[in-house]
Parts: sequence; C-alpha cells; structure tokens
Amino acid sequence: MIRTGTWIVLGLFVVLLAFAVWSSRTEQATPAGLETTPTLEPLWSVASEDIARIRVEDLRAGSVVEAQRDPDLGWELLQPETGPADSARLERAASWLALPVPKSSLLVAEEDLPTFGLSDPSSRVTAVLEDGTELSFEVGAEAPTGTLTYIRFPGRDGVLVLSKYGLSEVLGLLDPLPVAPTPTAEATQIPAPTDMPSPAPSAT
Repeated sequence: MIRTGTWIVLGLFVVLLAFAVWSSRTEQATPAGLETTPTLEPLWSVASEDIARIRVEDLRAGSVVEAQRDPDLGWELLQPETGPADSARLERAASWLALPVPKSSLLVAEEDLPTFGLSDPSSRVTAVLEDGTELSFEVGAEAPTGTLTYIRFPGRDGVLVLSKYGLSEVLGLLDPLPVAPTPTAEATQIPAPTDMPSPAPSAT
C-alpha cells in the first residue's frame, strides 16, 4: 500500500511539472531580456451590434476587405467588390472585435519593434462604430509558440500579445473574401415515362 507521504510527494511533483511546462511556454512567447506585464484589460469593450463596419488591410500586398452592416439586408461588402456578404463570418469577426483581450504586454523600445514584425506591420484591423468612432490596431509577427500574435495598439506603450485563434476570424476575411454563399438550386426530378399499353387490334 502506498503511504500518505508518498502521495503528497507525487502530488507536489505533478504541480511542479505543470508549472515548468507553463513557464516554458510563456518564455517561448517572450524574447529574452524583455519584461512581461500580464494584461487582462481589453483593447476596448463595445456591443458587437454597435460595430457598423469592419475593415482589414494587408499592408504589404495592398489589399483591403471592408464590409458594412445593413439593418435590413445584413452585411454588405464595400471593398474590393460590392454585394451581399457572408453574414455568419462577419458576425463572428464582429463578436471577437467587440472585446479583444490581450494575453499580456511587453515593454519594448522603438528600436526593437522589428523583432516583433511591427516596424513594418503586416496588417491593420479597424472596427467602425455606429457613431463613427474608429478602433484599430496593427498586426505584426507570430510568437514562437505559433498560438500568439504580436500587435500594436495606438495609445498603449510597448507590444501587446493576442491569441491568434480569435484574431484569425478577422484576418481570414482577406482570403477567401466573405462573399455570401450562392444558394444551390434544388434539382427537379422528372418522373420516368411509364409504358402505355398497346391498343387492341380492331375487329374487321
């Protein structure tokens, strides 16, 4: 029978192992020599239905996708083409943009921004509210873990770290475009011809 003391030692070992794994992952996302500040405060907090327009720019390729919420028609594409948009994709993007919460922030000097892909950002995301207020941030490189992305938000010092999974709902609007799915026409089934009985020969 395993003694109580042995179970306690095993429990402590599991806790220490879990902490070591967590610490290792945090260090991979943070370049050496930088101070990390846990950040739970969102970039902003708005109701998703108050987001009237979403614009995503690929700053390197020069491409832009922009869509606007129509109270009657749902989401409509404005750029790079006009027409009905995929409202489900736009609503998911708006839902995430209503409350983007950073995982942490890094105190980074201006000269160190290239390390994070933010001296030449890859993308810019903008949410425009009903009252015309524009909320935006610039997107840099992925963290070494592959699950986090570095961003820069005007008004906050340093570099912020976001989960790439929610952000991908927004950046993914660039490709493929959120065009409304084309309804598929239902095939009309034509009944098979039936054999008609041959007329009986008439009596002469």
